Amino acid sequence: MVKAAWARAAAKGEGPMLMQKIAQVHDELHVWDWEVLKAPTNRIRKMQKDLEKLRRGPMSDESVAAQKELLVCLELLMDQEELMWVQRFWNMLGDDLVREVLHAINTATIPDG
Repeated sequence: MVKAAWARAAAKGEGPMLMQKIAQVHDELHVWDWEVLKAPTNRIRKMQKDLEKLRRGPMSDESVAAQKELLVCLELLMDQEELMWVQRFWNMLGDDLVREVLHAINTATIPDG
């Protein structure tokens, strides 16, 4: 991502000016962050608002069906978001440390008391 943005900055004729290339990379990373990383969260918020509108509106068979469909989609999106955070955690800590943490969680015993 960064290499491609850097190359596009050079191709635009922004030359060897370091600050111009850094600005181009910053702009592209900002767009990527919004479109990729924040997309699930934004879709979840929108679905929650849509669901709330349906719940406050008149009840009909269509309304109930739409609510059920939104709830299923919302649950899937929330699962995707949770998976994304697990993957980020895994990448941040590295495989060995994550294995240790997961092993500790899976083998933990709850004291009687």
